[in-house]
Amino acid sequence: MLQLGTSWTSCSSSSPQPVGVRRGRPRVCYIKPVCSHAGVACAAAASLCGKADLRRRRRSKRFGSAQPVERAPLPSSGRLRIEGSHFADDKGRIVIPKGINFSGLSKVPLTPNGATHIRGPQFYEHREVSFVGRPCSLEDLDMHLQRLTDWGYNLLRLLVTWEAVEHAGPGIYDGEYLQFIARVCERAADYGFWIVIDPHQDCWSRWTGGDGAPGWTLEAAGFHIGPALHKSGAAFLHQENGDPLPSMSWPSNYDRLACATMFSLFWAGDRVAPSVTSQVTNGVPARTARAPLGYSNSRRITARAAWAEHAEPLEALHGAADGLSVPQALRPASSAQSANLRSWLLRRNRCLRQAEIPKHESLFKNSLPQTCNVDLDQEFAIHQPFRLGHEVPWKRLDVDATKLFCESPVSFCLIDSNVVMCRGLVVRTQSTPYTGVICQLPSSVHPSSAMIFAVLCREPNSQLSLKTVAVNREGMILGSLQPGCALDLSGIRFAMHGGFPLIDGIQLFSCKVGSQRFGILQGRTSTKFFHVSEDRALASIPADFTPSQRIAFAIPGAREGGFHLLHLEPGSQGGQLQWSDAVWNRDELEISGVIFEMLGDVNCLPSALVSSWSEARRGIVLMDFHKLLLSKYGSLNLAWEEAFDIDDYGCVDFAQFSLGCRRVKYCGNVCRLWSMLDPRNTGAVTFDSLLGDSSLQQLLQDGFINAMVQIARSVKHVPSVLGFETMNEPHPGWLGRSDFTKAQFGAVSAGQSPLEQLQRCAPGEGSPWASSCLWAQAGVWDPLSQELLDASSFECDWLADCFAPFVTRFAEKVVGEMPHALIGVCPPAFGKEGQQPFPEKMPVQAFWAPHFYDGVVLVGKTWTPAFGIEETKPGTTLLGGLLPAPPIVPVFGLQERLASYKRQLEQKCRLASQETASMLGEIGVPFDIQSPGMATTDALRQAIDVHMRALEELFLPYCWWNYTPENSKARGDGWNGEDLSILGEGGGRALDAIVRPCLLACAGKPTHQAFNLQEHRFQCEFDADIGETIFFIPSRHFKPDNAILSVTPGTHVVWNVDLQSLLCRTDRAGRVAIDLRQKESKGETEIPCIVLLGCRGAGCFRLAISTPKADLIQ
Repeated sequence: MLQLGTSWTSCSSSSPQPVGVRRGRPRVCYIKPVCSHAGVACAAAASLCGKADLRRRRRSKRFGSAQPVERAPLPSSGRLRIEGSHFADDKGRIVIPKGINFSGLSKVPLTPNGATHIRGPQFYEHREVSFVGRPCSLEDLDMHLQRLTDWGYNLLRLLVTWEAVEHAGPGIYDGEYLQFIARVCERAADYGFWIVIDPHQDCWSRWTGGDGAPGWTLEAAGFHIGPALHKSGAAFLHQENGDPLPSMSWPSNYDRLACATMFSLFWAGDRVAPSVTSQVTNGVPARTARAPLGYSNSRRITARAAWAEHAEPLEALHGAADGLSVPQALRPASSAQSANLRSWLLRRNRCLRQAEIPKHESLFKNSLPQTCNVDLDQEFAIHQPFRLGHEVPWKRLDVDATKLFCESPVSFCLIDSNVVMCRGLVVRTQSTPYTGVICQLPSSVHPSSAMIFAVLCREPNSQLSLKTVAVNREGMILGSLQPGCALDLSGIRFAMHGGFPLIDGIQLFSCKVGSQRFGILQGRTSTKFFHVSEDRALASIPADFTPSQRIAFAIPGAREGGFHLLHLEPGSQGGQLQWSDAVWNRDELEISGVIFEMLGDVNCLPSALVSSWSEARRGIVLMDFHKLLLSKYGSLNLAWEEAFDIDDYGCVDFAQFSLGCRRVKYCGNVCRLWSMLDPRNTGAVTFDSLLGDSSLQQLLQDGFINAMVQIARSVKHVPSVLGFETMNEPHPGWLGRSDFTKAQFGAVSAGQSPLEQLQRCAPGEGSPWASSCLWAQAGVWDPLSQELLDASSFECDWLADCFAPFVTRFAEKVVGEMPHALIGVCPPAFGKEGQQPFPEKMPVQAFWAPHFYDGVVLVGKTWTPAFGIEETKPGTTLLGGLLPAPPIVPVFGLQERLASYKRQLEQKCRLASQETASMLGEIGVPFDIQSPGMATTDALRQAIDVHMRALEELFLPYCWWNYTPENSKARGDGWNGEDLSILGEGGGRALDAIVRPCLLACAGKPTHQAFNLQEHRFQCEFDADIGETIFFIPSRHFKPDNAILSVTPGTHVVWNVDLQSLLCRTDRAGRVAIDLRQKESKGETEIPCIVLLGCRGAGCFRLAISTPKADLIQ
């Protein structure tokens, strides 16, 4: 046998040092069968040292240190892949991760403390919570990770909950928590841990007796989150029941009204409650309810800065009516305006010279024309860019002749009972400037808000310039003229009501003159800053308002010299409002006076058209739109984020919505779709609006999946994050129940039938429903007669119809965000569904993640070595198939108990129904168990040992439940009376049974593994390939001064005492056996060996050669 020597003396400084051996802290033992020549042996040992640098680096105790800690030789910071029925690393070795659930109290928030024994109103204040600090604080994270590393764990099943991510409302994610989880994963990777994210839930949520979903999901289904949930029996809550709490009473919530309702809606709400839509209290927004930048329904149109020099005289005459600041001085466009504007003004000058405009007002004193056809230059649209093909009546407006002279009469016309157009030329004949009222419109044609218009001004030298005039809500046309200047008022055109919101305060109106259809743009934008090279439109024009041709026009801005060139560009899907300036200044845009001829024959606004649609037609249009979004993004939430609300404003205007529709390639009528989503013409659509009357199933499933996508987005940069499980211990709720009048019996039974629960929780005083009963609305039962109506929709194959499609959707979404992610499919833990095989082929990157607990030990908290029970395989028969086997059978004796555990574990893994890797997501033993005739410590040690032996002998990767830093003697894990944490107040618990030697990575195929806790003996055999095999050898059981190691000849062995790892390097294929046990006496035989030991702190090494006395294992 090979015995590790322990008594070494220091070598002198002249002693030769093996090449490649590193001095320092580590104590590393190198073992190899003796060679015929000591020099060759020394060289071989030195070479082996050089190839296996296992030195531990010193690290800072402060969290966030840039220097990573030393990790075990197993490259556990890299990614794993699935090969057949095993996990494999980048070297092709079979990897058997040893995991721990971290932590049991991550189910509840840290702020306020969500431990289930804590009572008070804060429990029901579900929106203002924080899970930052779960599983532990960042300051304590190093301590816990180092402890778990020392105990041999190399994988964390990191618990997260949907509530932790999205507690504030649908689509409102907790960014601080997402950053916190990312830091936890980064630090765990530094310690060499793999991480699997566990979207944990038990019984749906904290308010239905467990954990997982946020409170707003219950509100969406119509529940009132309050004590009535417990008092009515809709849920059983530790917070309301108090102590003592019946052992393992929380699973009964799966069959109670609240939890069963939520799971039924989550999996098949479209099937069991198709007529029920979201009932979120007070319309919880999908995001923060902020309007788009610059948008406000009550925007007051102002132009203070640009009109400041004339504020005092105008305010003295008329005040600032209705929020309209004093008009800005009439001025030419600033020198900063583009050359395009100047050239267009020249063309406009030619147009005015060619127009037949009367020069003297006297010609019209007695015969004001009632109609007028104005033929203006169509290339420049500061005035009408079209010819009115139908005569319209004009009415004259009075102008104070003592102040202004009408070179052409000032008049207005009303088109289609909504659109007001003005015309006329006014001249200032006096020698002093004039600022004030030019004329006033009749009360029947006042604008709904104050507006500013760009008009042409003819200077005394006949040059043209741009000026502005304003019209307030009293219909006063306000302006300012210099001596000898003439203003052309035909730039004043506006609509009074009934607009279609486009962007910010801009609305689109329509009117009809004879056979012609015209569109009008008016309103004010928020501050814009664009460069001409940007290929981005200011607004999208709906298809029903497509311009007949490209039209350009000038509009005023709020800044000095702020006139801007815009143009309407027709397109196949409507048109776009774009800019034409060489350089786009930062300014607010007063888009007013813009009229254009439209194509098509739609005579009303889309809102009026859509309002005439039936509910069925609206539903079909919205459903088709939802299907399109789901086909491209997988969820409405993600479609909203990536296609529409890309700036995260919380809502979008029509321009953003139109761009989003282009991104998703929507082929329908965008304008009419918008009108459906914004029926009140608010000018904004939120995610709630986009959902419309979407089903609760869609709301819940999309919410859960997208919350996990948010976590994937936060941690995908960490290579050692292997992936996600689908959902911890899913449950079908009441789905699959064929009879609502019969109670279900078992571990998760509430003791009452669904109908009895509905009757007991009927709306009224003490009811858990906020108003009406959802199931009454769905037609399942009648609260008045207390009779069952129709529950046939609950009959289904839950695994095939609900769970399998969900797994596919979940995998697609998570892998779409995190391409390397493995997906752990966690089957149900309770009920018949937990014993049925998965009905479909799992996704390519999926592994099977069942759970296993001994029901007698977990629920009864009792360990009986001589007796146990075993769940029988479904379909098992007795007496040659004459009788069906009972669901459980007795097991007698400790060895039969071990064999029973192995059979049950193998059966659970076979339920994957296909070849794939399996990893046990949960297995554990409560630490408050009792055993007749045994001390608690001995019972725990024995119970854990049997569980561990079953796992080790099957080479089954697992995640032990659990490690909870806050575990206490008084409250256990702090959740529903459970006490399963391997960490207690005084440190680790039952560590002799928990911390065990095991195979971690095998270069070849493992065939046998066993650890005898009583004899302290570890044995392992594997069919080796060329490569390195890694074992975890805890110093708790084996130390250099008491270890006897036997290996197959030809196997190079390196034992790193500090890292508790044993490396076996094989140079050829063949069977390899490892036998490690404690030394029983000083007289045990030895074999020829070379032992190289680095003394801690001494910085010296010694080479020892012992004499042969025994054979190695063959």
